[in-house]
Amino acid sequence: MIIEIPDTAIQETPLSSAELVLEVATWLYARKRLSFGQARKLAGFTVIGFQKALVERGLFLNYDQDDLANDIAAARLIP
Repeated sequence: MIIEIPDTAIQETPLSSAELVLEVATWLYARKRLSFGQARKLAGFTVIGFQKALVERGLFLNYDQDDLANDIAAARLIP
């Protein structure tokens, strides 16, 4: 899929096109519209690089108590 953004729209912001894509990716991730992997790929970042980008924006991994409970239950099944 290709999303076209007019050059004039980008020129009117202080962001480069790469920065704009990163902002969109982190925004969609923070709103739980994209998974971590989807947002990271959209931004073109490594796992660690995207984690750093989230921290720089005051965002955290979407990992709640249910996720922790599921991980603990799964770990208990490991022999």
